Amino acid sequence: MIIGFLQQNKFLSFFKTIIKNNISKKGDMLNIIAFKIENNYKLV
Repeated sequence: MIIGFLQQNKFLSFFKTIIKNNISKKGDMLNIIAFKIENNYKLV
């Protein structure tokens, strides 16, 4: 479980980095998707 948790965190960090890099290009849609994904992880 710990390994899976770390992999999830790496994925989220990687995903957030992509989002930040693309904010100026693609904007709100990616932020909304990332926000939903992040909230889903918090609920689990």
